[in-house]
Amino acid sequence: MVLLYVLEHYETEDCSCFSFSDKRAAHVLMLQVEEARVLLAEYNARLAKELEERKRIARMLRDFIAAQKEALTESEQRLQVCFPHYIVEPTCANCMHGGLAYYHF
Repeated sequence: MVLLYVLEHYETEDCSCFSFSDKRAAHVLMLQVEEARVLLAEYNARLAKELEERKRIARMLRDFIAAQKEALTESEQRLQVCFPHYIVEPTCANCMHGGLAYYHF
């Protein structure tokens, strides 16, 4: 009966591994399978929660980067208005000063 419960509730492709000499062994296996199922369900729930948290953080970072790029553009425009005798050119994005070169003419 316990073996039937295991076979009905848990899909298996190879039933040859279910050769029990007594009901006690089958019951022990059923408990182990159920415990493993619970552990996997909890683990999957934690992973799903972590994935959602990472997605939320990624959205926050994208929004922050977009806001910083917009602020940089506005600052460059204000700089050109306040100091028209400076030429602002984009250089490399990895430079410490924001990837801009300032030339006075």
